[in-house]
Amino acid sequence: MGSFQTRSFLIIPPDIASTLLPPDTLSVSEFLNYSIPPQILLSEYSIADFLSNQDPSAVDVSEMQHLPMPPKSIVRQIHQHISEGSIHYRSIISPYVSNNTTRYPLWIVIYWLQLEDISTKQKFWSKLQTESEKQLKRQKNQSAETKSLLRKAHNHLQALPWTGPLHGVRGETSIDKITIYLTKEWLADDHIHHILELINRELEATMMPNMDKPRFIIQESTHFLTLMGQAQENPSTYHTTSYDWLRHLGESLVGAVYNQFGTVINLGGNHWVACIIDFRKETIHYGDSLGKPIPTVSEAAVSLSKS
Repeated sequence: MGSFQTRSFLIIPPDIASTLLPPDTLSVSEFLNYSIPPQILLSEYSIADFLSNQDPSAVDVSEMQHLPMPPKSIVRQIHQHISEGSIHYRSIISPYVSNNTTRYPLWIVIYWLQLEDISTKQKFWSKLQTESEKQLKRQKNQSAETKSLLRKAHNHLQALPWTGPLHGVRGETSIDKITIYLTKEWLADDHIHHILELINRELEATMMPNMDKPRFIIQESTHFLTLMGQAQENPSTYHTTSYDWLRHLGESLVGAVYNQFGTVINLGGNHWVACIIDFRKETIHYGDSLGKPIPTVSEAAVSLSKS
């Protein structure tokens, strides 16, 4: 049995995987009810006790779903041994279960590894659900609008799929990224980009029927002014294809397609400030929650965008 063939045994057959593992389409509330077998604590066994040179004796999906898992360290060591292919094993046994002589397919190790990830995700969603419920209980001094918003967020949380991509926004983002809005954790660039994108959509929707009103555009990249500064320091790069989008934006501003411009600037990788440029009044509004003045690099970039 070659090493390639051994590694191929680490693939769970699709028809069995669909039974063993929770579907991606499960809602968060359904996912939290997905049952995971317990993980036992062992000290007297080595990984050799789990490995067999004999063929699997059976593939009973129901039995696997209830079979206690070895400790994480043992599972990872088993996976390393059989994936290296240096020693040829054919099946996995469970020495910690009395009177159990069943030999399981090698891919049960992959199943156990995936269950670890699923368990981590369940803890994540459960913690978030608890936090959402706490927020609902703290509604006494909140406005009716805030209460309604919290209730909607809580209900939507239960209906969200537990995994997969976030739809409706640009870029590749996993759905669990949006859950940070229900916590007190710090936001990151991805979250700022989502917020700016949604604001831009609202602005576009309100501006279309009111063409005579001020035309406002939001730049959705938090590194926009950093790129502007780089373009100012190296003018030759500004005319390369990588800066096409920046030149097109500049043309829209110069051509009075937009007369107000706003963005959020990432400073130092862990702090964000707001900046609005009004081309009609030739003013710059800069807001830093720390009360600091606009940095020299950003000021030069803002000046470049006005010129």
